[in-house]
Amino acid sequence: MYQTSIALTNIAGGNKRISSITFGKPGAARSTGIYAVSGLTNSSQTTLTFTPATLTNLPATSITTTSAVLNARVLSTGNDAPLVTLYYGPVDGGTNPSAWTNSVSVGWQADSFSQSVSGLAFTSTYFFAMKGVNVAGTSWATPSRSFTTLAPTLATVTNQPATAILANSGSVSGKVLSTGGDAPSITIFYGPVNGGTNPSAWSNSLPIGIQGGSFIRGIFGLNANTTYFFSARAVNGAGTSWGTPVQSFTTLSQNPPAAITAVTTHHNDNLRTGDNLNESLLNNRQRQHQHFRPALHTLS
Repeated sequence: MYQTSIALTNIAGGNKRISSITFGKPGAARSTGIYAVSGLTNSSQTTLTFTPATLTNLPATSITTTSAVLNARVLSTGNDAPLVTLYYGPVDGGTNPSAWTNSVSVGWQADSFSQSVSGLAFTSTYFFAMKGVNVAGTSWATPSRSFTTLAPTLATVTNQPATAILANSGSVSGKVLSTGGDAPSITIFYGPVNGGTNPSAWSNSLPIGIQGGSFIRGIFGLNANTTYFFSARAVNGAGTSWGTPVQSFTTLSQNPPAAITAVTTHHNDNLRTGDNLNESLLNNRQRQHQHFRPALHTLS
């Protein structure tokens, strides 16, 4: 007779919960298999009873224009902590999983827990409920809870002074001080006339996409010794706003000459190529072929 004992906690991944164990028939003829499982009772119970878990949905928190944190609590595990799934969407699906538009597994839970959700629509009502599954079956937290996402507000933008000004170019910049809950799409308007908040009154525009902080762009093809104005327009889900104040700058009469940069060269580099001529190898090679002779070079 052979006896084998296996501690399930020592098996790789053995810290996972076991909902069932299947015993196979003995493989050889005329043999008998005897099986027993220990650890199904605790110190205070001779027989452990499993019941479906009891959960409750709690009010949503941290609600924004596009996200929220959904909360719940396990009131009773039923002696087996449930695997919880969050269901949410614009329609209350009740206890029918297929009636919900979204679901997220939040793992095994035994007390209070939270799950953040994002990608929601502005000013929209959403419902949510938790489902728990343990060895005793499936249970739902009822009733479902609901919340409404916030409405975005106009973005706040400021125009900042121009930099890197030359005769034919300059860099214009600004900063989104507040997204209003929806990061705006920014367009920089500029020209020799201050167009204020009228897009058609500006001679040039430069779309730079969605921005949530500082931004800067170069503008080119400008006229020398000319005053230019610029302002940033921000568009988000709440509408259109403009940066303040309108900024201006004057281009140079001409571009400054290019800076002369000193370059260290090898003393044999008469053409000033910047190459590092290896004189020792050159002289050795010349000596080997007996072709070495001094040469004079006139530097221009």
